Amino acid sequence: MEKIIFFGIFAISSCFLLNFYLLRVEVLSSTQKGELLVEKINKSLGHLFSNSGQNFELKFEIQYKFYSRILSLLFQQRFKFGSPVQTEILRLRSVLMEDIRFEKELGGHFKGSILQVLVLSMITWVFAGFTWKFIGFIADAKVIALIITMQLLGLGFFYFNYSRKRRVVFHNIPHFYQFIMIYTSLVKTNISVQGVVSSLPVKEIENCNDEALLHLKKILINFLNEYGLKGQLNLEGFDLCLEEMNFIQMQKFKKFISEILHLKLFVSLVFFFTGYLLYIFDLVGQSL
Repeated sequence: MEKIIFFGIFAISSCFLLNFYLLRVEVLSSTQKGELLVEKINKSLGHLFSNSGQNFELKFEIQYKFYSRILSLLFQQRFKFGSPVQTEILRLRSVLMEDIRFEKELGGHFKGSILQVLVLSMITWVFAGFTWKFIGFIADAKVIALIITMQLLGLGFFYFNYSRKRRVVFHNIPHFYQFIMIYTSLVKTNISVQGVVSSLPVKEIENCNDEALLHLKKILINFLNEYGLKGQLNLEGFDLCLEEMNFIQMQKFKKFISEILHLKLFVSLVFFFTGYLLYIFDLVGQSL
């Protein structure tokens, strides 16, 4: 029986440490990359505003989400067509800095979730050790094995759903930002309508079924159709589109954090607190 309890504590502790380590590495490396990218943007803006950008070759080796790709595309348009991209880069930098702040906040919530379920797990095993050492009661081996399995499954369930929800919530965000940033920079040049459209993620926008983005999708497609017919762009309208996009992303940030908090509560109750109750019920059943 000692071996079973020891194995349970060792298995759960190892999984907690692994999850905590993976999270720490992921969050730190992610936010550090984002901050390095901000520094890179500041450096690039210095060249552009000093009018030396024409001969300034910039490669974004730092990959942070979709921002590096959009920045690379903006600079490609700058060097290929002479597009004035300073405004778009400044706007993207603001969005990037808000994204970094969100990632740090999310990392804190994730860390808190892991620590909370760790406390619930340790309560179960400390209680098991106490009742065995001082009272002489120990739960059935099958019950202990079930509790170990539940807690391990709980960790896996939390991590899997965290990753899945993250992909689903933010899947379409890069396409909309790319559309807005590249479109506003290209229409300031003299390239053809076909040249503008070929540089935009039109298919991805058309295939988007995210309810939060459907209204903005309709507006962007209408802008594209109007530009194709008249060859003119309403820049004021696109400023509003960018504001709307920033608002939608902020709402998605808040929604995702809320979903993670609900997920933490569900996992804590179903996989960890239930295990603690199973242990108590088994002890009560033995004492009757």
